[in-house]
Amino acid sequence: DLDGIIRTWNSGAERLFGYSAGEAIGKPVTILFPPGREDEEPGILARIRSGERIHHYETVRRRKDGSLLDISLTVSPVRDGEGRIVGASKIARDITDRKEAERKLRESEQRLTELLAAIPAAIYTTDAQGKITYFNQAAVEFSGRTPTLGSDEWCVTWKLFMPDGTPLPHHECPMAVALREGRAVRGAEAVAERPDGTRVPFIPFPTPLRDSFGRITGAINMLVDIS
Repeated sequence: DLDGIIRTWNSGAERLFGYSAGEAIGKPVTILFPPGREDEEPGILARIRSGERIHHYETVRRRKDGSLLDISLTVSPVRDGEGRIVGASKIARDITDRKEAERKLRESEQRLTELLAAIPAAIYTTDAQGKITYFNQAAVEFSGRTPTLGSDEWCVTWKLFMPDGTPLPHHECPMAVALREGRAVRGAEAVAERPDGTRVPFIPFPTPLRDSFGRITGAINMLVDIS
């Protein structure tokens, strides 16, 4: 109800939170709140009193055994026969598995970043349009400059040339070809010019990155100095 007292409790709530209907009905809903989250309920009820519906509010609740549970709440006003708001209907969905998957993904991404940073070769990634999204310190040292994420395109280098000295536009470099044609490019050579004028011959290894549907989401490149 609008005082936060549990009035109905279905079998799904029993399974999710561990309280039987007899144990939960008549108790304040804050029995489900872990310490530090009790202040959430007044805000939720205030929004319900104003007629607002709350969609997919992610929070943490506590089971009867004390264990914590990640949930997504959808809260709707309950009205009487005259249309007056008399309570709140709450649908709680267990999102523990999703949160755990997100945590593992973050950890995996962190490990990958640490791995790329440790490799003693220039490595960088782009999005599907060729904008630079990541580079390691070796890429900075190789190119003699710090790339601008989300702005620089195709390559971390200042200028590019073919091995014979012919200028190579960035949009025609091996990384651009890999993204445009959706294939790894091998066997190419190029020359990078740093802002200070020094040049470095190198072999690139651009490889498209794809999502689970096979769509290109970006690419990764390693530049090997062959001076």
